[in-house]
Amino acid sequence: MVARSTSKNSTWLGLVLSSLGWLLPNAVMTPSSLAAERIYFSYGAIERTISVASLEAYAKEGKIDDDLATYAEYVSPQRLIQLQRVLQARAAADRDGLSLLSVLEKFPTRSVRIDLGRSLEIMERLEILIAQTREAIALVSNESAAATSQSQVNFSQLPDLRLPGRFSWNK
Repeated sequence: MVARSTSKNSTWLGLVLSSLGWLLPNAVMTPSSLAAERIYFSYGAIERTISVASLEAYAKEGKIDDDLATYAEYVSPQRLIQLQRVLQARAAADRDGLSLLSVLEKFPTRSVRIDLGRSLEIMERLEILIAQTREAIALVSNESAAATSQSQVNFSQLPDLRLPGRFSWNK
């Protein structure tokens, strides 16, 4: 039962991490006085919350405070490292590197609400799209390799491009 509970909690944290990634495109320039202070995750009637300060302390210092410890006890150390990397990751869209934490610092409301049920639906669709993309890439690679192996070009039969051709031109 403990392993199953840990698996569910690990999935829960995975959903949380994925949901946090959706905030990046919504970054806007706002005064820091309007920065998000808490993130609320809801799944049906269940709602959980975590402070942005807690996530920031963990991202910058690796410190797990009481707020984050509530979640950290249910996930593997690898998931926690993944969370820290997600929080620290910077995108090139910003001169200083846009990060999830910088988005939260500039978010125009005091809190961010994320519907994990809807996020799960989006993740499932993305997983299908990623799988289809991988299949298409593999198919194109295989077709390309097959065409390359069947095509034996005899370069000695081709014209020497260093020599003048049969057409002339004038300036």
